[in-house]
Amino acid sequence: MKNAGKIVLIDGCFLRCHGRVLENLVGEENLIQFDALSLYGKYTDRFDIDSVPEEERKETARQVADIVRAELKKGEQWRESRP
Repeated sequence: MKNAGKIVLIDGCFLRCHGRVLENLVGEENLIQFDALSLYGKYTDRFDIDSVPEEERKETARQVADIVRAELKKGEQWRESRP
């Protein structure tokens, strides 16, 4: 990871443990972070993955992936348009 150009982190925990660790390891400038918690906030009171039906888990994961992909694509377009 230390040699990667950019690292994408999709975080779903309000504690941001993974984000804080990666910021220290690779530097904030090399990290693109997404907070997925806001997208599935209705599930924050559940700890067991099986307490959410599989189809709902898949749909929520798809929504998160679509948002991350769209945001990354915007970033690519921004970089391509820079002089």
